[in-house]
Amino acid sequence: MLQLSDSQLATMWSQGDSKAFSRLLELYKDKIYRLAYRMLHNKSDSEDVVQETFLRAYLHSHRFDATKNFSSWIFSIGKNVAIDFLRKKKIELSMDTNPHPFQDALPFYDKLTSHEKTPELQLIQQETAAQVEQMIRDLPDKYKTLIVY
Repeated sequence: MLQLSDSQLATMWSQGDSKAFSRLLELYKDKIYRLAYRMLHNKSDSEDVVQETFLRAYLHSHRFDATKNFSSWIFSIGKNVAIDFLRKKKIELSMDTNPHPFQDALPFYDKLTSHEKTPELQLIQQETAAQVEQMIRDLPDKYKTLIVY
């Protein structure tokens, strides 16, 4: 192909010229990759964004307005695809990185006192109560009436 402008290539592509689409892909794939990489900081995801961007552009070619700038249209698609990837990753990260959402708070909960009696505490209280009862029984009768148990 001769030196055609982006808008000329886009017009040819919208009329069914697959070589024009291939040329647009060659012209913009690296630019879309750089855009995606700046947003995602991940090589593999950025490559996926490039593929998805051109797939969406191809599937929705009827939406392209030939009077508008092709680069604005393709960059808009690329930006939206990258944002979709970020949303997806954020959801995956929030679900994967912390399978137990309160795990970080566990040390805090370990420091809280429990209202349940431990077996050791129950035994100590039983022994103490038995000793107190025995002491009360050993008291003279005149002192026992003062203590109600």
